[in-house]
Amino acid sequence: MKRLKNIVNPVYDKYLEIPFADYQQKIRFYERHHKELKYLPKDIFNDLFVEYTKSLYQVREIGQFLKIVDRTIELIIIENIENYSGDNLYEELLYMKASALYYQLKHKQAEYVLKELIKIQGASKKTRSLFLKNAVEALRYNDQFIRSMIILLIILSGITIGLELLLVRSFYPEHTGWIEKLRITFLLSGILLFIFQEFRVRFVSAIRYKRILNKSKG
Repeated sequence: MKRLKNIVNPVYDKYLEIPFADYQQKIRFYERHHKELKYLPKDIFNDLFVEYTKSLYQVREIGQFLKIVDRTIELIIIENIENYSGDNLYEELLYMKASALYYQLKHKQAEYVLKELIKIQGASKKTRSLFLKNAVEALRYNDQFIRSMIILLIILSGITIGLELLLVRSFYPEHTGWIEKLRITFLLSGILLFIFQEFRVRFVSAIRYKRILNKSKG
């Protein structure tokens, strides 16, 4: 942010005293003195608004952040604000928006933003990591049937253990052998299905990322 010492404004001077990483104090100060800060030069007020937006993300006030991030992105496009503390501000805010949507389990919206970011950045390690994480979570969430089957198999394994200990070993010891096999079958089936599901969602997510990346290269 531009910290212009030659601006005579008591409220702005107090803002400059806030430590750089004290995001909570920046948020409280901006919200408390919003009206006074509006009288600052336009470019300085815009910088303060950008800093307020980023601070909301840093303290994980995701709901409030998502309410204003589109307005902030629109502002930096209109005002042609390209860089912020050495970073590309447009790309940084897009990443923050995608991350915030991911935290709110809005996987489709997050993927849409990440696709746009991949088109701009190409093979960015940070964006790739978030894309894969979001895609994996989305596939896990959508595959409710497989998740239900895994849970069912684990529950059946637990029930079988209970029956074996409380009933079979005490009253029907001759059936212990096949009950043990049934218990192991349920447990192994659940574990194998879980491993298969994890491999599948990660593989599909990686393929999807490569397709989007290749498409962005034209």
